[in-house]
Amino acid sequence: MKKNTLLFVSLLLLFVFGGRAQTLVPNGPETEIEDGSRLTVLGEDDQYLYLCGVKKGWYDTDDDMYITVYDKQKNVIAVEHEIDEDYEFRTAYLRGDDAVLLGYKYNKKTKSVDYYESAFPIMEKKHKKLVLNTIYSVPAEGKKLATAFILRSSGDNRTAFVTYTCPTNKKTDGYSLDLQVVDVDGNTLNHAQKDFAGPSPYKVNAFLTNNGAVFIEELAQSGKNVHWGVGMVAFSSGVAHRYLTVTAAGNVVPVELTENSREITNPKAGMLPGKNDQFFIFGETNGGVATILVDEEGELQSENFFDTEKPSVPENISYETEMKDMGFVPSTILSLQDGRVMVLAYRHLREMWSDGRAVHINNYYQNIYLYLFDNKGDMMNSTVLPYSCVDGGGNHQDIPVVFEWKGDVWLLYNGNKSNYGSRKPSKWNRLVFTKPEPRCIVMGRLENDLNFEPKILYAPANPPKTMSYGEYFDQLIKVTDDAVYFLMYRKSDNFIDKITE
Repeated sequence: MKKNTLLFVSLLLLFVFGGRAQTLVPNGPETEIEDGSRLTVLGEDDQYLYLCGVKKGWYDTDDDMYITVYDKQKNVIAVEHEIDEDYEFRTAYLRGDDAVLLGYKYNKKTKSVDYYESAFPIMEKKHKKLVLNTIYSVPAEGKKLATAFILRSSGDNRTAFVTYTCPTNKKTDGYSLDLQVVDVDGNTLNHAQKDFAGPSPYKVNAFLTNNGAVFIEELAQSGKNVHWGVGMVAFSSGVAHRYLTVTAAGNVVPVELTENSREITNPKAGMLPGKNDQFFIFGETNGGVATILVDEEGELQSENFFDTEKPSVPENISYETEMKDMGFVPSTILSLQDGRVMVLAYRHLREMWSDGRAVHINNYYQNIYLYLFDNKGDMMNSTVLPYSCVDGGGNHQDIPVVFEWKGDVWLLYNGNKSNYGSRKPSKWNRLVFTKPEPRCIVMGRLENDLNFEPKILYAPANPPKTMSYGEYFDQLIKVTDDAVYFLMYRKSDNFIDKITE
């Protein structure tokens, strides 16, 4: 971008945001981290951001990993390492000056699930051949690996290896959970092993607390004979959910929720940090929404049900094409510094169609639902904001994000700039991935009453025409006191850009 164009954009942004202007700096360095990558911030100091990005492969599998060191002061990539997918590394962390890579796989020779690591100096321009060192093994004779996780606590003082195995014989019922938690030196803090009846969950979400407890959400097809009993609480679209806590002492505790919780559908689980972390579950009900809080011992702290409307269209708004039969999807559970909790949700519809040569997928998104709760899960406020877009089923998804920065709560997303003029439109135009010309990046502050004034943060001076996706915000990387760092796509590559004040 030419200097005079950058100056014009900066002056425009200053005018739009007033005296306290947020400015997107669109000249960041190119990175190999791709759209939709699973991003982890390994660490940060005065000069560098240390990042790990795992590329998304087919059917949500893991592909290549990138270890990226971004120089905040010089606004360049200091070093970037590509780790081939054949190593099957899933995550990484910093240990002194080394990047430590962690992975797992089923070992056919030893009939076990092996967790392994490899390390190299992170600032080394080119790492040597990686040597895999097995650090933990789960016996799996006569079993196959169903799913596994490597979890890191937010304080980087705990690592957990979570392993689900099931019999290789499909006629044999049951599955097993093995969970090992270690400290920074690899010493075992607790170990749990539990056998369950019923089919193995097809999906598992898990969270590791700084005290060494693990919150687990299991999902299975409710149409099958699940036999879960205690803790099986929610059904949505034929999916049964169960919640477990593995305490810091190694006890496996199914969360005992009330019969009322069976009304909850489409639940979203998250973890609220604090002196003692809590498991936070949010979901919808026929009459509104609900929250559930569980402590590190697996004890139910509260169940809260709220009668509140979830309008399909915000008040005084109409969409150019309103989609029907869209599901309600909680997206983000954000724990604020003052103890409050912000939840963001949206409507979603997945559509498959054929042009006679290939099958295509469109994802439609509609509305931004925001809910503000106190630290006990009681609702303080809620609102619904207009939003409408469709993407082409790739790794990039045009889903708004909510985050806290300098004591304020913000929304950031891609929008159709025709919706954000000086006059508020009553007819909302959809953002379409095949039309990059009207695409812009929108940012705005959320007040305590959830009042929101969207502003165009950035719009390309010379947007590309057809046969291009244009420029767009892909995902948030890190929020610091100095800037908001994010992944941005332009031309045909991704870049690390930032928003400053």
